[in-house]
Amino acid sequence: MLSLLLLILFVGILFKITGFVFRIIGVLLGCIFGIFLWLLLAGLAATVFGLGLIAVPVILAVGGAALVNAAS
Repeated sequence: MLSLLLLILFVGILFKITGFVFRIIGVLLGCIFGIFLWLLLAGLAATVFGLGLIAVPVILAVGGAALVNAAS
């Protein structure tokens, strides 16, 4: 009878330890994947901002030239 109680206690302890280990692994993997995904988003934002810095003046220059050409 005592061995059955010890077995139940041991299973409960192992269940708690397993949940704790999975929680730690989940936090670590979440941090690692989170860092890479934030870097990916930052790269996309920098790319879009860089394209905006190049494309907007070109569009304005072409539009201004078209207005000057249409006015004369």
